[in-house]
Amino acid sequence: FYTIGYVGRQQLEWKDRLFLEGGIRGDDNSAFGVNIGLRANPFVAGSYVISEESWFPKSHALQSLRFRGALGRNATRPGFRDAVTTLAAVTVTAGGDQPAVTANTAGNADLRPETVTEWEAGFDYNGFNGAIGLDFGYYDRRTRDALVARRLAPTIGNATTQFVNLGEMRNRGFEALLRTNLVQRENFQFGLDVNVATLDNELVSLGEGIQPFFLGASQRFVGGFPAAGYWERPILSAGDFNNDGIVSRVNCPTVGGVSNPVVAGGPACEVVLDTALRFIGGILPKAELSFLPRVTIGKYINIFANLNHRRGYNVFNNTFFFRCQPNPNNCRELHDRSASIEDQIRGVSALMGTRAAFVESGELWRLRELAVTLT
Repeated sequence: FYTIGYVGRQQLEWKDRLFLEGGIRGDDNSAFGVNIGLRANPFVAGSYVISEESWFPKSHALQSLRFRGALGRNATRPGFRDAVTTLAAVTVTAGGDQPAVTANTAGNADLRPETVTEWEAGFDYNGFNGAIGLDFGYYDRRTRDALVARRLAPTIGNATTQFVNLGEMRNRGFEALLRTNLVQRENFQFGLDVNVATLDNELVSLGEGIQPFFLGASQRFVGGFPAAGYWERPILSAGDFNNDGIVSRVNCPTVGGVSNPVVAGGPACEVVLDTALRFIGGILPKAELSFLPRVTIGKYINIFANLNHRRGYNVFNNTFFFRCQPNPNNCRELHDRSASIEDQIRGVSALMGTRAAFVESGELWRLRELAVTLT
């Protein structure tokens, strides 16, 4: 295992107001596929403290203002064995036991490092003698040749996955931090910081020759959609149509290879599934909000808290789904008439092979930290 590379960096400054920095780094690594050579990653960044200019209007409300921006590329190398194919010794029966080999790991001679190209722009503001500050930035990050472990057919051998490079993934959004020191007394100080971040994630393309594939049972990589999003057959219509208090899958058509009980003269199908896989939701929060209050009492007592809110993403309720599957088939929703119709529909859909009803909103409010320190 080896890494060979070079790095160069230069910084420039003019009159404590204009700052420029640029550089380049190149790497060649044995973890790259044998068909991949040296990779170069440049970057450039700059900032301009416009409030230092003599013509800039000074005021108590606007004491400092800095604009900044950056553009660069970075690379993440694969694991040191991800590009290498290895074999394992086995015994096969062919006119008696015979020595043979099978694939132990599936390498990839064309495996490339994951490269991230990102640009960002923003500003930093301070006013009222440090009582209020705002840091704001917008970013656009494009990941090319993303490293993903793709599942292989069981007939390959012991190797179950192979690392491949996906075409392109895009993440963009803004980040803002509002800093306040609202009360400044001799024996009491109170401040509140508010952090806001948004994310728009999209797998732009899978790359040439790569078909959509699953990660686990429900998550899927499909071009034009969020990466590793949930894909399932949604419920088109459902209810207790014969008003007997029990939702049934009797006489429902076979969907996705899962057959249902057929009873001549029995009730009509009460849970109708889509025949195609549909995008249900993503796994990454689209928005995050944090409140960070802090209090200082006297010289010795400091109190800090972190209240966090996330929204715009989904989670899979695996516990509920597992209980309602044909084995063990022990969830209350399948056997108790007093269970709500909505919950019965979810339970029956599990027997029909879809997880769509178990992909739930991940929205939350959480007190992540509450600390009191004595100094």
